[in-house]
Amino acid sequence: MEICEPASWSTCRPRGSQPASRFALWRPMSHSGIELQTGTSIDQFALPFHFHDSYQFDVMLEGSRSYRLRRGVRTGAPGLLCVMHPGEGHAVRLAGATCSFRTMNVSPERLREASEQVTGRREPPTFSFEIDDEATVKLFLTAHRSMESSSEFGADCALTAFLGDLVAKHAGNCGWLCDTASHVRLRLACDYVEAHLTEHISLTRLAAEVGISKYYLVRQFTEAFGLPPHSYQIRLRIARARELLARALAVKRVSAELGFADQSHFGRHFRRATGLTPAEYQHRVTGRTGADIRFIG
Repeated sequence: MEICEPASWSTCRPRGSQPASRFALWRPMSHSGIELQTGTSIDQFALPFHFHDSYQFDVMLEGSRSYRLRRGVRTGAPGLLCVMHPGEGHAVRLAGATCSFRTMNVSPERLREASEQVTGRREPPTFSFEIDDEATVKLFLTAHRSMESSSEFGADCALTAFLGDLVAKHAGNCGWLCDTASHVRLRLACDYVEAHLTEHISLTRLAAEVGISKYYLVRQFTEAFGLPPHSYQIRLRIARARELLARALAVKRVSAELGFADQSHFGRHFRRATGLTPAEYQHRVTGRTGADIRFIG
C-alpha cells in the first residue's frame, strides 16, 4: 500500500555490535485490507516523499522519526500514535540514532465501516497527525501483536476494539485535505485517474474533466501530493499490483492487467517504489506470517 517517489525505498542495516536491525512486512491472511510492519533497532531509515492509498498508523517503541508533511515537519516519539491519511504526501527519516516501531496500514473501507457502525456516518474519518492517548496506543499495540500470534477470533476482537476506540474518541479533526474549491478539484482529478488506472490518460483531457488549466492542475497536484498526475497513476498501479501479488497472481499477468508496457517496465517501477522486485514482494507477503524483509542498501 505504500507508494513512493523514484528513489531508494528504505535502508535498514545491522548496527555492528548493537542488536541486529530487523524489518518485517506482512499481510495477515485472515484480515483483508490490513498490512503490518515492524522495525527493531533500525539505524538507517529514509523514505522519500510518497503517499499511501490507505490510512497508516505508526507507533514508535523507542527512538523517533521525523515526518515532512504539507502541514510542516513533525516528530513521532514513543507514546504517540501518528496518522497518515490516504493520499497525504510525506517523507520520513530517522530523528535519532535508532528507532523501533510498529506500523499498520488500514484500508479506507475498514475505516468507513468503523465510522458507520460507531458514529452512524459512512464517510472516511479524519484525525490529527498525533494522537496522544495512552489507552488508544495500547489498543493499537494489542491489535498489532495479536495479528502475529493470536487466533483469528482474538485478532479480530483486538482490531475491532482499536478501530472502534479510534473513531469514537479521535475522528472529526480537520483533515489534511480540506474542502476548498481547489482541493475539491484535486479530488476529482484523483477520482478520474483511479477510474482510468490502466489506461493512457491525456493531461488535456484530465484538466478538462476537472475544469481547470493543465498548468494549474499540474502545479496544484504536485504541491498537494508531491508528484505530478502521471507519477500518481503509476503509484496507484503499484499499489494495486501489491494487492494482486498478495493474492498470488502471476507477475506477468499483473503487469499486463495494470497497463505496463512490459514486465521489465513493471519491475523497474515496482522496485523503485518498494525496494523489492515483484517476485520478491510476492514471496514475502504470501510466505509465513512475519517473514523478514531482506536488508536493503
